[in-house]
Formats: sequence, C-alpha cells, structure tokens
Amino acid sequence: RILAFKQKAPAPPEGHDNCLRGLYTENLGPAPSRKQFRHIPQTQERILDAPDLVDDYYLNLLDWSCNNVIAVALGPTVYLWNATAGSVEELCTMPNAGDYVSSVAWS
Repeated sequence: RILAFKQKAPAPPEGHDNCLRGLYTENLGPAPSRKQFRHIPQTQERILDAPDLVDDYYLNLLDWSCNNVIAVALGPTVYLWNATAGSVEELCTMPNAGDYVSSVAWS
C-alpha cells in the first residue's frame, strides 16, 4: 500500500450541507445515446505513388495543411499535392547531390 491511514476520517458534523454536491451533479446532463458507428471503407479511394521516400523513423516527410494540401518530401524534392483539386506542384529541390529533405511542416 502506498497510502494508508491509521484512523478513519471523522464524520461531518450534524446538519452539514456539502456546497459542492450541486457542482458535481449539476452538469451530468442526459445519458449519452447509443454509440454511433462510422462506416470505414474497405477499399482505398486514392493511391499516391511515393518513389524515393526515405525510410527513416526520425524524418518527418509528410504534413497535411489546414487548406487540404499535403507536402511530401521525396528524396531531394518537396512536392505539394492539393487534395481538393488533385494537382501536384514541385516546391523545391536540394541543390547538392546526396542531400535530402529531413522534415516538412506547415505553420
């Protein structure tokens, strides 16, 4: 036992009204309704090819923006894929041979 008391806590005085009782019981609200189940498709909607994706756990090579644009680093090049329009744009390429992008992130 980590926490043990030698004596039981004393009982509250006669006529004591716990003012916090309403705080803990007031916001309970109605019981939650039956759990809604989402339909999860069993087939893919779209497949994006990702050649030269560096296989390294510590790299952050993919990021999704709030504008529905995905930035992905493939080898020395960063591409932007607009999920709404389906268009692909090359953002930049590393100038030196052997260099690669280690992280992409939206701010």
